Amino acid sequence: MVIETIVLGGEGGRRFDDAAVGSIGVRSNSRIDALILNGERFGGLGGREVRALDLCHDEYVSELLIRHGSRIDSIVLRTNRGRALTGGGGGGRLTRLANIRLLGVGGNSGNALDRLRLHYIPDYQESALVDGDQFAVIGVVPAGETAEFFGSRRIAQASVARRILETVPAGQAQLSGGAVGVVIAKANGAFGCAVTDRAGLVAQLTALERWGDRLTYVPPAGHLGLELVQIDVFEAGDGSAWIFPISEPSMVTVKADQRFPVREDLYDLTGTLVTRVPPMADRRVCRHGYSFYPAK
Repeated sequence: MVIETIVLGGEGGRRFDDAAVGSIGVRSNSRIDALILNGERFGGLGGREVRALDLCHDEYVSELLIRHGSRIDSIVLRTNRGRALTGGGGGGRLTRLANIRLLGVGGNSGNALDRLRLHYIPDYQESALVDGDQFAVIGVVPAGETAEFFGSRRIAQASVARRILETVPAGQAQLSGGAVGVVIAKANGAFGCAVTDRAGLVAQLTALERWGDRLTYVPPAGHLGLELVQIDVFEAGDGSAWIFPISEPSMVTVKADQRFPVREDLYDLTGTLVTRVPPMADRRVCRHGYSFYPAK
């Protein structure tokens, strides 16, 4: 799966930025006079306002039928929960997008809705939870070195999501386009972001980190620190796996020569655990495309 973009409508109006869809409505009569996206109006005051759909947790737009010419004439959308929104007339030509996951909407508007820019995953299939409530190592701190972490749970968890998305090492599972799209959608809901692409998500999560109070940690001599976080592992419709944090990280101090430093099964998202704790080498296996160390 990949993330695709389609542009419908004409050249008029002023551009408005792409945004993830939290709520969506329209003003319309024989055309779409305005799009109401996340409570903000793009377009004029003509027509009748159709009550907006406020999307629930894990609800998304799965089908769109749009009539368009030099402007957007009509919109019909349906969600994966079977809810629908309809507005506009019968002009223009019809474009239908079915079996999608809509990630974001932008466009142009003036006294009407002139253009739509849609970002979506085509031929979308729901991801399945394949390994829930697991532990993962996301950082290894050698003795004497200093690590920083966030005091705020929300910011700490957002920082982990950014690091997982940005720094999964070579040789481990790589996110496909479809998996990236689902991570973007999940992060928008979890952390209040409103983005439609990977770069935008990394930028917003990085900006969020700037507001966090930082604490420091230094492991004692003969020990190292393991930065652990609880995760869920999902499998996307194209078979690729992706990970999402479900807790803030915590630092665990362990002996550097300990054969297995914690009691839990561990995913290693750093790619360095076996070099930092060599006795663990004979336990390493591959699980869902990631390095994994079973406790037993």
